[in-house]
Amino acid sequence: MAKKPTYGELEERVKELERKYAKLIGAKQELERYQFMIESAHDAIFFKDLESRYIIANDKTLETFGLSREDVIGKND
Repeated sequence: MAKKPTYGELEERVKELERKYAKLIGAKQELERYQFMIESAHDAIFFKDLESRYIIANDKTLETFGLSREDVIGKND
């Protein structure tokens, strides 16, 4: 049977989870800023993965291709 953690150990675990959560929130906010910049651009912007599949395509890219987001994301040329 595993020994019960002490109050101090539990407190450390909570602090670590709080640090991870704060990091996650920061990363989420940064991602939202990048998404806003990409969607606000007047130029076609897209990103592909290592297998050449589209993973991000802004509205201008979709307009240029004449396709919907569902027709582009996950597909390759």
